[in-house]
Amino acid sequence: MSNGREPKAQIFRRESTGLVREMNAFDVAWWGIAGTGGLYLLFYFMPYAQYYLPGSNLALSIALCLLVMLPLYALYASLASAMPRAGGDYVYQSRILHPAIGFAFPFSWFTVVWVCVFVAFGGYVVAALGLTPIFLLLGSLYSNSQMVALASYLQSSSGTFLVSVVVAVLSLVITVYPMKWWVLAQRFVLFPFTLISNFVIIYLFASSNSFYFHKMFDFWSNRMGYPDLYERIVQSTTSIGYTVPSFSLRHTILLMAVLSIYLAWTMWSAQGLMGEVKRANDMGRLFKSFLGAGLYLQWIGLFTPILLFQRVVGWDFMNRLAYAYYL
Repeated sequence: MSNGREPKAQIFRRESTGLVREMNAFDVAWWGIAGTGGLYLLFYFMPYAQYYLPGSNLALSIALCLLVMLPLYALYASLASAMPRAGGDYVYQSRILHPAIGFAFPFSWFTVVWVCVFVAFGGYVVAALGLTPIFLLLGSLYSNSQMVALASYLQSSSGTFLVSVVVAVLSLVITVYPMKWWVLAQRFVLFPFTLISNFVIIYLFASSNSFYFHKMFDFWSNRMGYPDLYERIVQSTTSIGYTVPSFSLRHTILLMAVLSIYLAWTMWSAQGLMGEVKRANDMGRLFKSFLGAGLYLQWIGLFTPILLFQRVVGWDFMNRLAYAYYL
């Protein structure tokens, strides 16, 4: 029976959406750290930075990036909190600029970066920077020819392709499963192992010195069939007239442009997940999450290991090694 009153008009609102938000601020922060590449991000900057921007101080450049990142964290926290239902550059650009722009640019970015780079290049990273060194070092250390052969295969085009396919399939499986399973894996697997790995790297660099590095560099190069490689690098770069560059503030600042892109993934990678985040309409909460992820990656994941690396390896040999790498 009707009570004679008209129901109130409701626009884009339901009393119950059925959506269960699985992620909190901590999960958003660690999603961002994982999105940047966490550990293997270190390999992106050595020896490329020393060669293409001679005289640049990588550690100083990372420290200065905080000045660039603070306004970006604030900007994306305000955008995400204003449009918390979905988030992401598609939503922001569609509403602020034009739907056509919002579709074209994020879609092309997604196709090139997420599909081509993170899926394909992710497999390469696992093969080239993960499995190959492990099997090669173990095989050389224990004189196991099978491990050395496996490392050689993984470094070949067919081996890298196989690993990339496996990584792509696993990525698909993770994507299909409910978000709560990823959140649990991130909290109890990814978080502790990343934390342990970061501090192990810092400990190893902090407890080492230039003499020990020189000794172990030659030890492993001898095992790989390149005897006295440390001395050969110094001699070869000297013989061709290479001059070790002095510190360049200009190149250090230019390097910030590259580093900032990677650091920004601590908040870019989480933008499309706002529909999964509890209290996503709280700008301060999101800002702290983005800032926390950025500070961890910047100071624990990058700055401290690189600063210690520069101390252990030395400015002279670090630049000679970068130059010799491209000879």
